[in-house]
Amino acid sequence: MVPSEWVRDSTRPSADRFEPGKLFPGEPDAPENAFGYGHGSWLGDGDRGDYLAIGILGEFVYVSPRDRTVIVKISEDLNSGTHEAESIAAFRAIAARVG
Repeated sequence: MVPSEWVRDSTRPSADRFEPGKLFPGEPDAPENAFGYGHGSWLGDGDRGDYLAIGILGEFVYVSPRDRTVIVKISEDLNSGTHEAESIAAFRAIAARVG
């Protein structure tokens, strides 16, 4: 179990510069700009309220409260950074379908 306060704090930007769209201000088209960051969780853009934890080799824990869905992906992808956007799009599509 995780305390609800931790979930609340980790799913909100911990500073203005960590809001979605502001992580790489000099690179507006960077895929990472679709997300924000808060205490270990990557925060989705828009009104979805989704967030995720990302491991260094393509592991994910994706949470969509709106769709009441959690997706866990375990893997060993040495090029995971180039596949992140594709994985997240897939998670969102799955969550929307099953949620």
